Amino acid sequence: MMGPASDSLHRRYRQGRVFACAVTASVDIRAPAEDVWAVLVDFAQYPAWNPFTPQVDAELVAGAPVR
Repeated sequence: MMGPASDSLHRRYRQGRVFACAVTASVDIRAPAEDVWAVLVDFAQYPAWNPFTPQVDAELVAGAPVR
């Protein structure tokens, strides 16, 4: 069994797409949307409440990647 060509892998790696995956979940939160949004966009505080995300690198722009 053969995988993708190395030039294809290199191109995808440079674009940050080699190991990308999507994870989705949902939960009902009894708080105003503004309060929830404030927590979600406070990237520096993620490690305080989410031990699986020790660091977040993102811009608050629609469609921008979150790393």
